[in-house]
Amino acid sequence: MVYLVNEYYLPNSAEFNRMMSFVKGFKEEGVAVKVVYIVEPEDLSSLPGDTIILNHKGTGIIGKIQNITKTNAFIKSLNDGDSVIFLTTTWCMLYPLLKRSYKKKGIKLYHEQTEYPPVLRQDNSLNRFLYRLYYRACLYLDGLFVISESLKDLFVSKGIHPSKIFIVNITVDPSRFENLKKGECTDYVAYCGTVSIGKDGVSDLINAYYRVAKLFPTVKLYIIGRCNNKEDAECIQALIKELDLLDSIVLTGMVHYTEMPQLLFNAKALLLSRPDNVQAKYGFPTKLGEYLLTGNPVVVTKVGDIPLFLREGVDAYIVAPGNYVEFADSIIRILSNPEEARRIGESGKKVAQMCFNYKTEASKIIEALRI
Repeated sequence: MVYLVNEYYLPNSAEFNRMMSFVKGFKEEGVAVKVVYIVEPEDLSSLPGDTIILNHKGTGIIGKIQNITKTNAFIKSLNDGDSVIFLTTTWCMLYPLLKRSYKKKGIKLYHEQTEYPPVLRQDNSLNRFLYRLYYRACLYLDGLFVISESLKDLFVSKGIHPSKIFIVNITVDPSRFENLKKGECTDYVAYCGTVSIGKDGVSDLINAYYRVAKLFPTVKLYIIGRCNNKEDAECIQALIKELDLLDSIVLTGMVHYTEMPQLLFNAKALLLSRPDNVQAKYGFPTKLGEYLLTGNPVVVTKVGDIPLFLREGVDAYIVAPGNYVEFADSIIRILSNPEEARRIGESGKKVAQMCFNYKTEASKIIEALRI
């Protein structure tokens, strides 16, 4: 049995969608799998099937201690040959990993990391201690799944043997984008994801769109997603007002998982203006796979592993990070040359189908679990 362990239930998030793609891939390959949440969510009715809840509190100091002890007790209760994959960095994984007694019982422990480890983002004494503890714990893993070459290199530099590290690409489910037809409202370009300045460069995106709107005033910009940072939200709203784009930019807020394919499919172009930062270097945007699957042209910045999969002017429009003038020129090129845009969009779709298919990526994990 394979157990996918996550701390919090966050429906519609990239990590939730990725986890569910693994569940689907495992089941189609005949592998028994269950989802485990350490902290009980508020809405139990929307949980996926075969879900186990470990803790009914999970908050505050007492709750966090319970999270660790109940995670430890859960792993101890498993059987010889069972595999546990900790998804994302949760401190609940550290204590079980440091207790190497599980190896004697035949339980295999794995970890998936899709971003630069959060413990390293702030330089203070506590985080430096957690930094050392985290990497020490990772040394005892049976395997580590990462999403980029840079992440693999990072963990190798911390002493983890390369043979234990497996690159698992972003995952997309092609069936979600089959049989879609253009809707009535298609006169827009779109971005989806966390509405932030630091992570995905939404301010650069808005500045680029400002130049586009001067030439194509009827084409709106849809920003799909939620802003989790109050300061970012205020800055974005102020920028939209300053550029007089209140009537041209649509802030949709959160959109349900089932509605997203059609909203992306209707767009004339899909946009991702990630800046050149630590998160972009070590991570890989899940949304990019869904963008490409629509067959629509994609404008994306040249960061991280993106150039390993996409070619400028062949599979996507690739521009330098932080250069919103160049980004705007690519959008204008798409709107001015629809036949070229269609051809590039179709080529990008083939890349997604070949490189990011959920079943292929789930099979990589299954093969690693059998080693």
